[in-house]
Amino acid sequence: MPPAQTTVRREWPLALSVLVGLAGLFMLTFDSWRRGAALIAAGVLLAAFLRLVLSDDRAGLLRVRGRTFDIFFLGGAGAVIFLLAVIIPN
Repeated sequence: MPPAQTTVRREWPLALSVLVGLAGLFMLTFDSWRRGAALIAAGVLLAAFLRLVLSDDRAGLLRVRGRTFDIFFLGGAGAVIFLLAVIIPN
């Protein structure tokens, strides 16, 4: 397999997380901002979960720093976004 295809195939965790986040942006723009923000948070939490369960080689661009830092940063950011979506009044 050519190297370009291998590189693209390796980035599916990031692509999946970004697609969930884009769906959240779409929902935030055209439907309910609260559900959209919750879906964006779900995309970030999905990235944290994928970083947790995948090896360093399979995580691709989700690997930024060490595994522990990445998981806590992504998990914390997703939790804060979700918390804001839930507690901000209409």
